[in-house]
Amino acid sequence: MPDLTKSARTVLVDCLGAKKAENVLIVVDEPLRDIGQ
Repeated sequence: MPDLTKSARTVLVDCLGAKKAENVLIVVDEPLRDIGQ
């Protein structure tokens, strides 16, 4: 599986506006479980 760290950070910070001290819940189905972790 490709490293999705940079993409995930872009989505969380730029798109969702998540801040450093905030918690984020990620919900995925079983086939995409590795991405959610």
